[in-house]
Amino acid sequence: MGEVPVDASFGSRQPQGDNMGIGLGIVFVVIGLILVLNVVTFDIGFVDDSALGWILLIVGILAIILALVMNQQRSRTKHVEERRYDGPTR
Repeated sequence: MGEVPVDASFGSRQPQGDNMGIGLGIVFVVIGLILVLNVVTFDIGFVDDSALGWILLIVGILAIILALVMNQQRSRTKHVEERRYDGPTR
C-alpha cells in the first residue's frame, strides 16, 4: 500500500568513539615530534630514535587526515528507514 519514509537519524547521537582517530593521531604526532627533536632519547640498540619519530609523525598526520575525511563523509550520510503496511490479509 503506502510507503512512509522515516528519518532514522533524527534525535540520534554519534557514538562516543567516532573521534578516537583524531585523538590517537594527535598522540602519535606529539610522540613523533618529541623523538624527532631529541627532547627525550631512548637507548634502544635496534631502533633509531629519529627514524621512529618520523614514522610516528607521518602515521599521526595520516590518522588525523583519515579521521577528518571519514567524519566528513559520515556527516553527509542520510539514513532513511522505510516501513510498509500492506493491510489485513483476506
